[in-house]
Amino acid sequence: MNLNASFDAVMGEHSGAEGDRIAAVEASIWRTFQALPKNKMGRLAPRSVRHVVHNYFSKEHGWRIEGLEPHSMQVSDSEVHNATILQEKAPSLVEVLLEDREHGRGLSFEDIVVMITALERLIAQESFDLLEDAYFLNGLRAHLDKIDESSLHEVLTSYLMAFRMGVYASLDDAEQHHGIKDKLKELGAPWEIMSEFEQDTAGNSAFADRGKINPFQARAYSFGQTSGMVRDMVHNYGKWQNGDCLAMKEHLMSFDVKGTGRVPLDLFYAQPDDSLYHFHESVTYLNDIGALDNTSGRMPQVRIANYILGPTNCIARSAFFSVCCLNECEHLINEIEGKVQAPMASPEQLLRLVAQMSTDSVDAPRQLSQTLVHKLQAIADQNDGAVPLHGRLFAQWLHFAFPNECPYPQAVDMSALMPQNWADGKAIATSEEMIMHMEAGLASSESDLASLYPEASMAEWSDEEVLPLHHEPTKKNRGHSILGEVVSWIMHIAPLLVVLRLGHSGWQSAMDARRGQSGPKKETFGHMV
Repeated sequence: MNLNASFDAVMGEHSGAEGDRIAAVEASIWRTFQALPKNKMGRLAPRSVRHVVHNYFSKEHGWRIEGLEPHSMQVSDSEVHNATILQEKAPSLVEVLLEDREHGRGLSFEDIVVMITALERLIAQESFDLLEDAYFLNGLRAHLDKIDESSLHEVLTSYLMAFRMGVYASLDDAEQHHGIKDKLKELGAPWEIMSEFEQDTAGNSAFADRGKINPFQARAYSFGQTSGMVRDMVHNYGKWQNGDCLAMKEHLMSFDVKGTGRVPLDLFYAQPDDSLYHFHESVTYLNDIGALDNTSGRMPQVRIANYILGPTNCIARSAFFSVCCLNECEHLINEIEGKVQAPMASPEQLLRLVAQMSTDSVDAPRQLSQTLVHKLQAIADQNDGAVPLHGRLFAQWLHFAFPNECPYPQAVDMSALMPQNWADGKAIATSEEMIMHMEAGLASSESDLASLYPEASMAEWSDEEVLPLHHEPTKKNRGHSILGEVVSWIMHIAPLLVVLRLGHSGWQSAMDARRGQSGPKKETFGHMV
């Protein structure tokens, strides 16, 4: 079976809604595809395919798919075929991907679009299974009973409850389920917010079907119609709940008086009793996920962007994926990719672009600091005059340019970023641990406050480059510079001295010309009180 046939076997018949999904995927990933290094056939290698797929789900849905852990700027062996849902639900597709990898053909833009759409469909199918459970919990038969509007809302809220509770949901005890539902209703705001999302989804569906229904007759909903609403819920849930993530980010930023994207650890723990958020993650957890800036000589600080994207902020989990906060930095990178349309760019072009980019914490246009300007030029100098857009150093630079949106690219164990590894309270600090760090903050000297200034945060800058999507090693890692290689040849092959000098002169002129051009909220389920 070839790749297209395997895709078709997973996708099945294409509906109008499927066509809309394909168009949405195309619009989301084309910039990234254009900016990635390709083989001679214009296709992407497995690592690049994995990068596109993971980043799409991270920025569009907040999905963290089992087997496609965030790479944290390490050269990962994980590829798309490692996704658990593909291995369990579409083994024939995995087989074809492995065969394609063996032959080194790579995937085209169209292949990747259908790959992403197939993954979305597989995840939606898992949600349909959960919807059947929601019918059962409400005493209904999924494929036999048509349900009225009141039952529709009960089924959809039961689905959302089970989805939110993930692997902890009890799906075979209807009495226990309704007991939990009644307790949630008593909580007020969390239940009202969830109900609002469910009712908005049902309302949008009714609006879309307004030309097909009889307004004088009470509606009866089939399982197919209900499953369409659930599909929309699955696709939109990440963006809907991300408002909580943004509110939590804004709360943390209120303790970042100098705009470094960092909160002192003592303040992180010392939230007032009436605070909307209380943070309890341990130092071990914060360090393991790359959220702790423990630069020597400074009080420990929590990196806001890394913390927000951490696994304890994932609020729903199934066997195949979790729903986490959306990665704001991916949208910034996409904007850059759309303008550059190449794997590398000159520092001058990137400085112009970034100076005009805004976020909810950065206003444009702005004048970038000389420190940032010099650091970007140094990255280019380390990479033969241009900045690799998907390397560790540029990701690090973006963190300092947008400290509240772009995470610091800390090398961590990828499994630490998956929610299932922190289940059962493994991420929570003891009261004694939190008190110790709060007391340490109170005892710190006034001189420690200097570490809160923006320029001081650059103390953790590292010149280590990692190019997970590039085939060639960096100039630093090659061990010898181009000029050093030329000198070596001159010393060993004296008769070719003149020729080599001429060749080197021409090469240097070409490089000079090249450098002169511009390249094309946690609710009661989490920490909210």
